[in-house]
Amino acid sequence: MDIVDRVLSGEKLLVAPLVAYPSLKLINGKANECLREPELHMKLMKASFEEFGLDIVFPLMDLTVEAESVGVKVTMKENSAPAVVEHLKLESNADLEGLEVPNPKTSGRLPLMIRTAELMQKLRRNTFVGFYVSGPFTLAGQLVGFGRLMRMVRKKPDLLDEIMSFSTDVILSYARELAPITDLLVLAEPMSSSISNEDFRRFSKSHISRIIEKVGPTWALHICGRANHLLLDMVETGAHILSFDDNIDLRVAAEKVPEDVILFGNYSPMKLATRPQGVVETEVGDMLKRMSDFRNLIVSTGCDVPYFAPLENIHAFMKAARSF
Repeated sequence: MDIVDRVLSGEKLLVAPLVAYPSLKLINGKANECLREPELHMKLMKASFEEFGLDIVFPLMDLTVEAESVGVKVTMKENSAPAVVEHLKLESNADLEGLEVPNPKTSGRLPLMIRTAELMQKLRRNTFVGFYVSGPFTLAGQLVGFGRLMRMVRKKPDLLDEIMSFSTDVILSYARELAPITDLLVLAEPMSSSISNEDFRRFSKSHISRIIEKVGPTWALHICGRANHLLLDMVETGAHILSFDDNIDLRVAAEKVPEDVILFGNYSPMKLATRPQGVVETEVGDMLKRMSDFRNLIVSTGCDVPYFAPLENIHAFMKAARSF
């Protein structure tokens, strides 16, 4: 039974907070090392699953790996996600013509991430395995920089269309390697929260739909930030699961989406990291009470939980969710 069928059957409430970074403390590990060493990354995932009993295990979130394989420069960090430090200069179609879609088996760190996913298959006997890929608009932003991306939306939309097509091809190539060895792919598209519905439909939505249609089988679309205005457009992408930040009311969203579209979330990662353990347990319980009429839910956080979150708070989250 796949994730979607499991959730909609009502057999079990799946619980999967995004806690890979705080789980580094379980192995005294560093993110920059795990993201370069698949065996160490797998050790982290195994420890996280065993510690918290997660129903879906996700690796360290890294939304630079595709961009780095194209040629941007990235800095690696010990306790947080990598970040782009030097973007590409794509000012014309001629600049874009000089780029090639990277081979995911040989380019940059893509082979390391694929190897991590292969190793994580060992966990599939006991849990589901999820994996991240960058969304097309977000990858475009990683390539040219967020500020330039926003200017292109207004001033160079035709060039941005071409960049979007290239970004989509990069994602398709990578995702096709991951899909057969994972249970769920999460298309992380945070930069789309900064654009209007009209711009989302032109620059992101159709490309997301193409990725979901071409790759399959099970996709979650994650848009953090203020994405309430995009909710119905997110449904229309064809994503099976929708993930969004805690600023969207989960019950209001559930009342708007079809019953067979699963919601993923959405307790605040910062609250999980900073609130007292008892408060976390109470607030997660309150969130789930408001969702008691709906079965199309995977209990998670609104986004990635930061490294400094106390492990005890994650246990409190799990305890509250398991009580339902």
